[in-house]
Amino acid sequence: MQRVLSLPGLAPGALRYRPSRASQALTWALALLVLALLLVSAPRASAEERAPAGRILVTTGSVEAVAADGTVRKLRRRARVYEGETVRTGERGRTQIRFTDGALLSVRPAPRLRVDAYRFENSDANDRKSLTLDVGSIRTVTGRIGSANRAAYRVSPPLAVIGIRGTDWEALQVQSGPLLLGVNDGGITAQSTTGN
Repeated sequence: MQRVLSLPGLAPGALRYRPSRASQALTWALALLVLALLLVSAPRASAEERAPAGRILVTTGSVEAVAADGTVRKLRRRARVYEGETVRTGERGRTQIRFTDGALLSVRPAPRLRVDAYRFENSDANDRKSLTLDVGSIRTVTGRIGSANRAAYRVSPPLAVIGIRGTDWEALQVQSGPLLLGVNDGGITAQSTTGN
């Protein structure tokens, strides 16, 4: 590209600006860098557009979320947790999650807890919460979903399905072992997946 400069006393076109090859190469490099940054940030923007199931209140030790595609991200205070993610902690890790329906979930060391399905629109007919506890220990105080529509709230360890009749309960799923349940307030129901 040529630019024509005109100065008083000089004939038009007497001075011409011609960018050097280095200047042109730098311009192209910057344009490609901007394009690459836009492409890299696009998937994050679409992932963050999803409504979160909850937010992390506090963490200690190692706490991670694993997406369905295997992507792992560290969870810290105020991080979002999404439907389809598995929350896991290290041997000394702990976290507390506040779900958007107001439920509070405490995840103790070394669990695998997956948020299978979560929708909260403050509409009893459409709201649902389904979690899978593969291994580990949790304590939860149910929120709006559990108190408004008990049938829409489920926690599934490997050998049972847990429903609620109260607000404050705990579960410990030992890997390849028993499921231990405790109720601090209210009640729960547990049904074996084998029908017993």
